[in-house]
Amino acid sequence: MSNQLNIELGKGRFSESFGKDLLPGMYSMPIYAVPKPNSTDFRLITDQSFSKYSLNSMIDHNCVTGYPLDNLTHLGERLMDAERKNPGMPLEMWKADISEAY
Repeated sequence: MSNQLNIELGKGRFSESFGKDLLPGMYSMPIYAVPKPNSTDFRLITDQSFSKYSLNSMIDHNCVTGYPLDNLTHLGERLMDAERKNPGMPLEMWKADISEAY
């Protein structure tokens, strides 16, 4: 687990330890190491649903429930809708690297 933690620190996904005392407004979600299926390796999991004041508890689930993950069909629909609403306006896109997200 410490090896994966070092990878996450190196990529800027986690911060260095700030000790046991949180400042007002700070969250500290628990992390776990769980076995990867069909492997001897482990996956680092951040539990964003733990506790009454978890990160996930701040989301209005009525706004996100049932919404599909992004795909090229949705992207095309949104691009065509943006063009209809703003004809001739330049559109800018970017892609995030989510190769290690799942």
